[in-house]
Amino acid sequence: MLRVLLDSTPRPSNYLEAGQLIDRALAITMHAVRCTTSTALNGQTPGSLAFSRDMLVNIPFVADFLALQNSRQLQIDKRLLRANASRISHEYKVDDLIMAHDNTANSKLAPVWIGPFPISQIHTNGNVTFRCPNGEIER
Repeated sequence: MLRVLLDSTPRPSNYLEAGQLIDRALAITMHAVRCTTSTALNGQTPGSLAFSRDMLVNIPFVADFLALQNSRQLQIDKRLLRANASRISHEYKVDDLIMAHDNTANSKLAPVWIGPFPISQIHTNGNVTFRCPNGEIER
């Protein structure tokens, strides 16, 4: 916005003109943010939802927040299904080899994953128990 204003108007020659230019840029930017429709808001503008007035035409706006919430939940569910469709299901078995996250690595260049370790037990909640080379049992 500043680049457009500086190209379209003469350069400010003192602090007062520079302050006025910044104020004008902020006002234009705030208006643009309030008047831009969003798919996350079901095609509505943030300003119309916040102020219950249309931002371009001076008329009242009644927002249906329940419909907005349902629409957003449908979008979330659709994206979740799309993300889960690319997952590969895997059931762990005893003696499968796994890698463990190393929480003790002090250096940024140290390996993040250690292992492989054999699984010694599988729990009903999906957690696994494995034995480290130092004899510790981790879950």
